[in-house]
Amino acid sequence: FFVCCSLEKIQIAEGLREIAPWAFKRCTSMERIQLPDTIIKIGEGAFESCEKLQSIVLPKNLKVIADETFGNCSSLQTIEMPNQVKAIEDGAFDNCISLKDIDLPESLKTIGKETFHNCISIEEIQLPKALQNIREGAFCGCNSLSVVADTPNFKALDNVLYTSDFNCLLFYSPKKRNSMFAVPIETKVIGERAFSGCK
Repeated sequence: FFVCCSLEKIQIAEGLREIAPWAFKRCTSMERIQLPDTIIKIGEGAFESCEKLQSIVLPKNLKVIADETFGNCSSLQTIEMPNQVKAIEDGAFDNCISLKDIDLPESLKTIGKETFHNCISIEEIQLPKALQNIREGAFCGCNSLSVVADTPNFKALDNVLYTSDFNCLLFYSPKKRNSMFAVPIETKVIGERAFSGCK
């Protein structure tokens, strides 16, 4: 279905177990797709640049949201993730500028590089307690974002996200708009693109 620009809706029958990489990439007219719960794997970039896709419910047995799965889905507003998801990989929601509501599952352990890059409409994300790894630039360009975190591995204080020991500053929310910021004395590392979008 790669670059099927006229395809608007698709319903996949029960029994399908895998969607290959880039299967629906650039289906620019697709507004809706219904995925059966038999799917256990969705390949990278599977729905990349589906510009009219507004919402999606992911299969209940999916464990990984692969690289760039929904990259450049500029109309995507809501996504429902199952409690089985353990990793959201690099750029999975890159440039999803309309994405507003996202609840990260409690099973989540890894957020990849630039996963939510330029998701300018997200206002709040609460990090689950199981989360172990946030890669560089995961939230860069999220200019409206507040991160809520009080977990064994991460802490958020006044819209600034740190590792739980405050050794590394991971994300400074551009919505703070402060003219001055004092880095805590415990902080030894500033994460890549941690201050992206701060003017």
